Amino acid sequence: MPQFSLLVRVQDPNPVYLRKLVESFQQQTVADAELILVVDNAADQETTLDCLQGATARIELCPAGALLAWHCNTLLPTLGTWVGFVDQHDLLAPTALEAIQQGILTTPLARVIYTDEEMHSDFGTVSMRFNKGVINPMRLRSQEYLRSLAVMQVSFLAASGGFDRLASDCPTHDYYLRVLESQGPGAFLNIPERLYWRRRSYPPAPLAKPQQASYMVDYDLHAVQQHLVRSALPAKARQIHGTLEVSYQFDRQPSVGVIMTVGDDLLTGLAAIKSLNLAPVYRPRNVKIIYAGNDLAIAQEYMGRCSGLRFSFRHVVGSLVAALNQEGLTADVDYLLFVRGRPLNPYWMHKLVDYMQQPGIGAVGARLMSPNRLSQPGVSGYQYEGWHWNSRGRFNVLTVPHQISMLSPACLLLDCRQFHSSGGFAPNLPTLYGMDYCLHLDQAGLANILVPDSLIEVEETPIDPAELVQLQQSWGGWKDRFNLHQSL
Repeated sequence: MPQFSLLVRVQDPNPVYLRKLVESFQQQTVADAELILVVDNAADQETTLDCLQGATARIELCPAGALLAWHCNTLLPTLGTWVGFVDQHDLLAPTALEAIQQGILTTPLARVIYTDEEMHSDFGTVSMRFNKGVINPMRLRSQEYLRSLAVMQVSFLAASGGFDRLASDCPTHDYYLRVLESQGPGAFLNIPERLYWRRRSYPPAPLAKPQQASYMVDYDLHAVQQHLVRSALPAKARQIHGTLEVSYQFDRQPSVGVIMTVGDDLLTGLAAIKSLNLAPVYRPRNVKIIYAGNDLAIAQEYMGRCSGLRFSFRHVVGSLVAALNQEGLTADVDYLLFVRGRPLNPYWMHKLVDYMQQPGIGAVGARLMSPNRLSQPGVSGYQYEGWHWNSRGRFNVLTVPHQISMLSPACLLLDCRQFHSSGGFAPNLPTLYGMDYCLHLDQAGLANILVPDSLIEVEETPIDPAELVQLQQSWGGWKDRFNLHQSL
């Protein structure tokens, strides 16, 4: 038996692209591997034979109407030590299997090994990196992002029941979730090199059935739902074209206290205050408005507009961080939302609260949009991770929650009890206090989750270089393990 068996689902292939995939397999620096083409019908089988042109590959004819998972389970006894799936139009870097082989030697407890990716098109490689990073349980529940060039240990796969027989054409999804539950994140190993080249696809126009387009991920909803049940998460999953939507149903709706900072932009500040009647289930019972400017006329205007509302208003002349701590440390709610004065949307407020209620979460934040429409300004290193076509017809839109090192204090949802026990924000960091707090959460083993489909517009605030140095020094130089440098 070979060490690696790579399975390729062949369905109405483009002969040129399929031939290039076969050639990239032949160029591997590891010879102990086999390519298995799982063909749907006789017509595809004939095309596949033409594409091989003397190349060595094994062809398996999948019975009509059979799910890929069902057929792959019948192949398990004939596979090598490790098995992986490759898309029919993608490419392998020549050293892909060699790098995975080295990972197997250095990490004997690994059950799933995956690599990073690069996009490519008819014009060659394009700058679209997929740096997947360490396994993120939150993200794995929402996206099967290990599918491309992820190899699984066949003996462990067979002992754990094989692929889910109810699975869709993403038969690995349920297995990854089961490995995560039974073995933990340590069973996953990332090779942080771009060794897989995913073909960048463009949608045909018009799309009669966009949910069936080849570039859209087909999620295994049964596997996701079973994982949610096994993990005791009260949630339901559905697929809307290329996006997986997970909605949570909790027995008790938490109370949310809002501490909003408003500035000299009176119209925006008043619009933000007006938006605080978010929704009946999340209507804040504890709302504090803080004006941190120096214009007494604007402060009086705010006071007059807030006089008929059940909000408290205060004008802070000194330290804003001290005022935030004073309000937050005396609040009696489940969650605290610190937000800089921008209008809030009930939809994304639901998203933030949903993720905050899950175990192991320390803070949740929204994606930031600057006035010049730059998404998440100042971010580098992860901006391409998880981008894909989605149901809203946009490309390069993040839709998958990510665990990152730091969230911006422009929108920061925290557990009130955790905030009280930690003593609040660092008073010596006038602008980076939220980031410092997130680093404390990360050090305590709690996740900082960015929910990209929750969006808030912010003014990009320059960071004082001296304060940034102070933050880095207080954390021993601070190395960002999630490869993220977050702006304000």
